[in-house]
Amino acid sequence: MKRKVIFYILIFIIILLSVFLLFNLRKAIIINKLSEKVRETQELTNYYYKSEAADAITTVYRKDDKSLFKYETDNNIRQIYINGNELWILNDDKNGKKTANKIDATEFLFMPLMDGSLCTENLWQSLLIAIQAKITSEDVDGKECYKIYLDEDFQIFVNKTDFIKIKEINCDKTTKLLEYSIGTVTDSDLEIMNVLGYEVEEN
Repeated sequence: MKRKVIFYILIFIIILLSVFLLFNLRKAIIINKLSEKVRETQELTNYYYKSEAADAITTVYRKDDKSLFKYETDNNIRQIYINGNELWILNDDKNGKKTANKIDATEFLFMPLMDGSLCTENLWQSLLIAIQAKITSEDVDGKECYKIYLDEDFQIFVNKTDFIKIKEINCDKTTKLLEYSIGTVTDSDLEIMNVLGYEVEEN
């Protein structure tokens, strides 16, 4: 009799563990796919995106070793042009002051399409995070997304179609990807604006 009771208890425990594993394995696969997409996008050399965070609009174009980064707020517009080893920083403030600064360097950091705010190294790490995470479906601006909820202060919304991160809530900061494309940037998108009318500051 005791053996039967122990046997049934073991079967029950195995069933519970199997359900637990299967439930979290689905979430782990989603997190792992997101991580793979993060690594993939950080290797891209031709992309465009526009994002919004804290009343500021960021626009980024990149093609090979050329890049344009534009950061717009109500008070200021900053544009950063990278062309090989040359970098220009152009500032337009609300008072009409325009400054341009040229920097020569051997290496610059480009703004990737996605950051690694939630990026695991393997499926096992993804499973550990999945155990803590809650994943549901939610529509973000007409895009069907996975909502990855770790806690009240950290939530990520991932496009179900291509696993691009569409929105992130990190503490009191919300960042939303408004537009993006891959492989569409041409040299005409990266033409440096004329610095005529700017006060050029030397390094």
